[in-house]
Amino acid sequence: MHEGPPHPAGDRLQGQRPPGRVEKYFKEHQAEFVREDRVFLSEILVSTVGKDQKEIPALEKKAKDLVDRARRGERFTELARDNSDADSAEGDGRLRFFARNELQQQIADLVFAQDRGFVTDPMRVPNGFLILRVDEKHTAGLAALEEVENEITQKLADPLVEPAIREFLSKLRGEAFLESERAMWTAPRFPEKTRPGWFMHSSNPRR
Repeated sequence: MHEGPPHPAGDRLQGQRPPGRVEKYFKEHQAEFVREDRVFLSEILVSTVGKDQKEIPALEKKAKDLVDRARRGERFTELARDNSDADSAEGDGRLRFFARNELQQQIADLVFAQDRGFVTDPMRVPNGFLILRVDEKHTAGLAALEEVENEITQKLADPLVEPAIREFLSKLRGEAFLESERAMWTAPRFPEKTRPGWFMHSSNPRR
């Protein structure tokens, strides 16, 4: 069975990227990796919109129970997906990186003082009870190599992948052409009266 050429982004590219190249790029381009204080947050919202005042205590209890479950080790992503009333529930509650000045002072002071994995108590907000989780935190200054290694690898791979993909596609086109030629020359030879078109209806059939 014909399997075709190997994918261009495989072993061939790895051979073109010598060990230590990531570290070299990091040292020579450190200005690209200077970060400000940032925190990546996920959320769960227990909405109170349209709810009767009598329902509020039960909704607050639901929010507190979700916090307890998260702190006991249940996946925050699953809790958010199954219980959050925010639009972000479709993305497992994930939001994005926030700079300190993008958050309310009270929330910024809270989340920036905590470590990764911290889950807040339910916070009363105008539309319900909000729970936040600190998924990632970057301290201002030069990022650690481990934080940006994947980013650098992608930067280094892009110039190599594009020509390799072009070569790969060129090989596929060439092989497709050869297969087409081979099929044409090895196709069964019909007798003269049964050449292609013999099965078509004639407008003037012979009698």
